[in-house]
Amino acid sequence: MKKFFQSKSVPQIDVIDVPINTWTVNNFAEWLTRERYNKTVIQAITKAGFDGGALMNFHIDDLVDSKVPEPTALTIYIKIQDLKKRQSQMGILHGYVANDGSDMVVVVAETTTTSTYSGDL
Repeated sequence: MKKFFQSKSVPQIDVIDVPINTWTVNNFAEWLTRERYNKTVIQAITKAGFDGGALMNFHIDDLVDSKVPEPTALTIYIKIQDLKKRQSQMGILHGYVANDGSDMVVVVAETTTTSTYSGDL
């Protein structure tokens, strides 16, 4: 007997392997579910429309303004910042520079230039 229909498994892509700046609202909701945030928090964030573009520049207050309790907003913010940093280090997220100051090294070098001219003017 010939098989007309064969089930082919389609490999699932883990949301953390997708550059965060390209996440949809549903990708963020998937990540929140994976991180075991409660349904009320996920619904509030989904309703607010946070996508990857928003996550690249969001602050704790943005989540609190969306009715996410402050302690939960803080943990989400910290985890997203960490994920952005890890994705950048792994080459998944391009062009991201951590702005929290934790990994930044600023080198200031003073230079003095002295010129000597010994010719005719």
